[in-house]
Amino acid sequence: MLAERWKLSNLAEMKLKHIRFVLRWGLLLYVAVAGGYLAWSEVSPNPAVTHSPEASPESSRTAVKLAPNRLEVTYFTFGKRCSACRLIEKYTRARPLTVLSKRSEPRGSLAFAMVNCDEEGNKHFLEKFSLSSKSVLILKYENGELVDWENMTHVWTLTNNEEDFLLYIRDMVRMMLEEFEGGE
Repeated sequence: MLAERWKLSNLAEMKLKHIRFVLRWGLLLYVAVAGGYLAWSEVSPNPAVTHSPEASPESSRTAVKLAPNRLEVTYFTFGKRCSACRLIEKYTRARPLTVLSKRSEPRGSLAFAMVNCDEEGNKHFLEKFSLSSKSVLILKYENGELVDWENMTHVWTLTNNEEDFLLYIRDMVRMMLEEFEGGE
């Protein structure tokens, strides 16, 4: 009887060791794969984006047809993009265009553009807008000419709060769109 009990406890102990072994290596494998994926996503190159705000006004780079009197919410990027950069792009691309859905026939329209300043034809924007990091700018065009712009410097502090990010961009877009309607 004692021998049978010893065999059972030894067998249970062996199964427990096997379970621990499998769990330990499974967890290590998971951490390694997740860490590798995060590292890869942090350093993966930018997608090729070649359009610029000063390109032909008829270029189709947004979901909204470009008008001579318009605002362009433009995300200027260069180099590697971190997770915060990707969030800024995601929020900027999706949210400001929803402002127009609540407006009827605005005199000034709204567009989104993404400009990769690594591209040879876009490097001048770094100096023109005094950009030292990836930035979201709201560019104001009247009769097809750039007349004003606003650098949305607080986007970096709002990446952890999508709602506040939306309000920040939306309020500036609304204020600048109202200038079109008010004739400044």
